[in-house]
Amino acid sequence: MEIFKGFGGLEHIKNFVDATAEKSIGNIGFSQNVCTKMPLDFEHRTGVTLNVGCQKTTVITDVLSSGIMLDMALPLGTTDAIHTCYVDTDDPKQMATFEMAQFRKKNFETKFKNKCLGLEACEIEFKFEEFARVRPEKQMLNMMVFAQVGCGQSKEMIESKNVWGLAAACIGLLISFTFSLTIQYLYRTDKIDEKLADLALVTIDDYATQTRLPKGLYQEYLDNRRGELTDDHIPINEFTAAMGAAIKQQ
Repeated sequence: MEIFKGFGGLEHIKNFVDATAEKSIGNIGFSQNVCTKMPLDFEHRTGVTLNVGCQKTTVITDVLSSGIMLDMALPLGTTDAIHTCYVDTDDPKQMATFEMAQFRKKNFETKFKNKCLGLEACEIEFKFEEFARVRPEKQMLNMMVFAQVGCGQSKEMIESKNVWGLAAACIGLLISFTFSLTIQYLYRTDKIDEKLADLALVTIDDYATQTRLPKGLYQEYLDNRRGELTDDHIPINEFTAAMGAAIKQQ
């Protein structure tokens, strides 16, 4: 969230917000762009009424693009067809078109922002001269006035989400830490139980003894019986038996 905040999130995504971007972590404020448009009557110079509605829990945050365009046979009112509802103000060719030359962009957007920013839905009326100028040598037919607006949640709601998200992350860390301690506890108690079970189990080793005898003692035994030993004898076994008998006698 902090990374997206540092780089402006989806602030620069204007006319191509797709479903994937809308549902990404960077779009935590439910940003969405909508377009509203209405036909123009240049002959009678009548005004227009634009209606904009954002999805629930979001409000109008900015005017991303506005102007006059040829009718693209798109539905009237608020639509999601924002890919054809956009004029790149950095492109001199688009700004130099006849339609945009007749548009009073600053007047239009100033009034729109003053009336609609911060609202979930807005209906605004424009007089013809508030947003358009007419060159008498041109016949303007099939023209539309449009506005693409950005919808997003308020800063208060986003901050509230950040707090709840941080709380959820802390709870997740606490659960992970508790789980780790539980695993360590079970591992240690299992080792203790294993040792207790081993102590409780009686085996033949519990009745066996181990005695270390000097190596020289075995060699002395061999020297004393050198003439008695044959190939059938196993000296080490006899030596062990003899030592065992001697220990028992003691």
